[in-house]
Amino acid sequence: MSDPHVLPDSAPLSPSPNPTPTLSDRQFSNFLEIAPDAVVIIDQDGKIVRVNRQAERMFGREREELIGQEVEILMPERFRKSHRDQRAGFVAHPNIRLMGGRLNQLWGLRKDGSEFPVEIGLSPMPDNESILVGSIIRDVTEQRRMVEALREADRLKYEHDRRIGREIQQGLLPTTMPRLSGFEISGRSLAPNIVGGDCFDFIPLPIAGRDALGVLVADASGHGIASALLTVETRAYLRGLALTCSEVGLLLSLTNQCLCNDITSDYFVTAFLMSLDPSTRSLNYASAGHLPGYVLDQQGKTRVVLPSTGLPLGIDPASKFSASTVSLEPGDLVLLITDGITEAASPDNGLFGMERTLRLVRQHQQQTPGEILTALFAAVNDYCNNNCLDDLTAVIIKVEGVA
Repeated sequence: MSDPHVLPDSAPLSPSPNPTPTLSDRQFSNFLEIAPDAVVIIDQDGKIVRVNRQAERMFGREREELIGQEVEILMPERFRKSHRDQRAGFVAHPNIRLMGGRLNQLWGLRKDGSEFPVEIGLSPMPDNESILVGSIIRDVTEQRRMVEALREADRLKYEHDRRIGREIQQGLLPTTMPRLSGFEISGRSLAPNIVGGDCFDFIPLPIAGRDALGVLVADASGHGIASALLTVETRAYLRGLALTCSEVGLLLSLTNQCLCNDITSDYFVTAFLMSLDPSTRSLNYASAGHLPGYVLDQQGKTRVVLPSTGLPLGIDPASKFSASTVSLEPGDLVLLITDGITEAASPDNGLFGMERTLRLVRQHQQQTPGEILTALFAAVNDYCNNNCLDDLTAVIIKVEGVA
């Protein structure tokens, strides 16, 4: 009895798997003709040997006009010499080059002389005796229009935010300088190119029935409308709290607690707050991570440096800010600035710096605070070739009288 699982010798074998189908010349030609992109095939000498229908449409030329011509006929004259050199290098070292990554760098030329941006993919096609190169060419005019439209939308949004931020900033700044017995005071803020988060302000701070003046210089981190809004918020908290509190250290502590509850990102604010007491001719200050203030005597020598007394606002809700009192002498000058001045960069990336700032103030110390600020801002703008990347803000206080 035969084994049913063993085929007899006469049983036909199972058919072998289908062989890999081959593409006939006719099928290949049909594929080329219906391809959505232009296809141009050239030989190793750069002569066009085959094009499809889309290439005719794209370049406005019949295939009879193209066959046998150098491929450079399809590009503007200014690119042809360099392309011939590149073509020779490609034939010597052929490799597949995919489309993409060179938008707006490659250009095609129509028969009527009009140019249009293209993307090109290359693939070597080895022949029996030579190398053919297949080019797939895509007109990216619409893609370019979309890119330009997106860029323009971004530019308009930037300009819109900049305008709003500038309006917010300008709305914060005092329109007139305060009058305080025994002092001459002036402040200024300038946002040359971009909107930052600088502000200065003068806040009434009555002390035991005496009319003292609060002087604020603040700088929110970052740029743009978010920084401007954060400065608005800081100023509003300080002004509101100053209605019932006149201690500068406590004012910064309470403002810091409010900001820590509001800020959810990496933003923060540096702030220098002082109160000027005309009856004692003294200043009392606290500083939240801000640049040091300086007190210069009548000869321009640094008499007192006013360093930071705590972290910037909006970082640690438990931060406390100690306050210090400095007696002022007739002829003294108090200088408060933001880092837009010290960090203003020259074309070779040198910084304006604090030493240069103090030297310039000393040179003009006999002038009014407003005139000193004019000279300082002009020097900073000249230094950075009128290309400041941050706000410039400063307050100068001169103690009246002669020592």
